[in-house]
Amino acid sequence: MKEYISLARVRGIHNLKEIYYDNVLGPVWNDCFDKGEYIYLANEIRQNPPQNLDRLEKTLNKLSKYAIYEAIRNGLIKSNQYLDGPNTNVCVLPTDLIGPSSPAVTIGSGKIIILYNEYLFKSDEQLSSTVAHEYHHSAWTSMYFKPNKVNTLLDRAIFEGKAMYFQRMLYPEMDNLPLYSNSAENIREIFLTNLGSTNPTIQDQVMFGYGDIPYLFGYSEGYKMISSYLKMNPNQSIKAWTSLTPDEIYTSLKNRFITITRARH
Repeated sequence: MKEYISLARVRGIHNLKEIYYDNVLGPVWNDCFDKGEYIYLANEIRQNPPQNLDRLEKTLNKLSKYAIYEAIRNGLIKSNQYLDGPNTNVCVLPTDLIGPSSPAVTIGSGKIIILYNEYLFKSDEQLSSTVAHEYHHSAWTSMYFKPNKVNTLLDRAIFEGKAMYFQRMLYPEMDNLPLYSNSAENIREIFLTNLGSTNPTIQDQVMFGYGDIPYLFGYSEGYKMISSYLKMNPNQSIKAWTSLTPDEIYTSLKNRFITITRARH
């Protein structure tokens, strides 16, 4: 990363992608990205190298002063105590991002990327809880990923809902997911109407927020579906509910959703 900063200052912003890959991503590609089931998620990282070099350098200098590696280790160990998962590499990439974004991403089974700076993680506990979220994705992927399956909005919502529930269970004090009440009925109708959609644009809009759809609405709905299911089935183990398909979970809740929908009208 230091080499990237030095070369970027000399060569200018027009060569950032090449410099970033050659000096930062390339050397760790096998450990952090290669053969990941969601390797396409690496494209955004590769295509958007850090541009604010002063902020990036500040973050890099602070990495040695904070116990982030211990926080990551604690998150992995605690997660593994609750759910078996694959051997896992967590790769830390200092970033210049400071606004709302995804500070972590699972590239595939055993491959987690943490985009780090002091603005994205307010405490070591928050970092540990983020690791727990991504660990669940990694563990699920190692056991249940189907490479030829085309995912629906329901699939994505349940995928994130499971990880959010796991994260909240392990780190309840780090709860920062916005949960939207049943009063958001018009938005919820959009969610329910598009559960079978395989359109990536529609999925992104519902999951992350767009227009009238609030921030991380799809995450909130996915979490609430998992929470509702587990209230009905409180004795299920983590491994058991992790293994359930989205259709199995939704079917068990379907009558409840229909009742709510009818009550609105």
